[in-house]
Amino acid sequence: MNAVVVKQAGGITAPGRQRGAVLLLVLMVLFVAGTMLFLSRLPQGGPERHLRLDTARVLAQAREALLGYAVTAQRPGELPCPDVDGDGVDDYAGGACVAELGRLPWRVLDAGELRDGSGERLWYAVSPGHAAGGGGVLNSSTPGALVLDGRGDFVAVLLAPLQVVDGQLRDAANRNAAAAYLEGDNAAGGPFVTSGPQPFRDQVLGVTRAELMQAVQRRVQGEMEAWLQAYYDLRGYYPYAAAQDDGPDYYCDQGVREGRLPLAIGAAFVPASGNACAALGPWPQALPDWFIDNRWTEVFTYTIAGTCAPGVGCAAGDAALGSEVFEESGEGNEEENGEEND
Repeated sequence: MNAVVVKQAGGITAPGRQRGAVLLLVLMVLFVAGTMLFLSRLPQGGPERHLRLDTARVLAQAREALLGYAVTAQRPGELPCPDVDGDGVDDYAGGACVAELGRLPWRVLDAGELRDGSGERLWYAVSPGHAAGGGGVLNSSTPGALVLDGRGDFVAVLLAPLQVVDGQLRDAANRNAAAAYLEGDNAAGGPFVTSGPQPFRDQVLGVTRAELMQAVQRRVQGEMEAWLQAYYDLRGYYPYAAAQDDGPDYYCDQGVREGRLPLAIGAAFVPASGNACAALGPWPQALPDWFIDNRWTEVFTYTIAGTCAPGVGCAAGDAALGSEVFEESGEGNEEENGEEND
């Protein structure tokens, strides 16, 4: 029900002024009481809280830089190796990381020299299966090998050392020694923790496989949809699918409308069924090596509409790719940027 306000002409009477003064006094008392209550609920040690919040923001920036690196990498999903000598560049030996834990390689991330709230540079650990230069298969199904607070499937862990604690010596001789900056198992390369026996200063942020691959899958799916569009623009139809279990070759299978994106099309590429797509033209150019070598076709389902038949005619958009691993609503990172470690 709407309230009706009636304004009365004329000045305020003396009793009205008294009531106004009382109301003003009450409001002042409530304001003071509210302010005292708010101040009483603030965390003790204001500077410490600001230091943690500043560090949380820097950790979040570092995480976004890692995600950006993985999305744009030549092998989608890979992350840089840690920096072990303090020059800001990732370090390799024989094509593999020199170490799985080191400084964040800020130069290759083009992120600026990120430092925590106390002025220290960030540390960083990477899952071996997701490190750049690795020779294994890397796609959305590749598990993260790092553990944070008892949870697995992390692909990277970012660590802010903050101020020195008892027993740490941060001199020139130890400037790249993890034990001089990190505490407990964090200094040993895991399993990583966000809290521990005092003194404990590390502020930690993990990157899960789901968080990383949701972003990477969007890049991969976008490129493959462009590949399909180029095929359609050239041929006027979409190719049939490869049978779901016909790997690792995944050749085009005549008449199959739901399965995998075919890696090769034509009479020379005979699937297990023996029904090669002999009458169909090949891809305008071969699918990229990173897509084939890392078995990305096993991550997606490929479907063409029932009314779409090569040689008969298809409408643009009669083909679709879908993911079997991570959807947009999949699990993301649940860590709280280490803000709780006051």
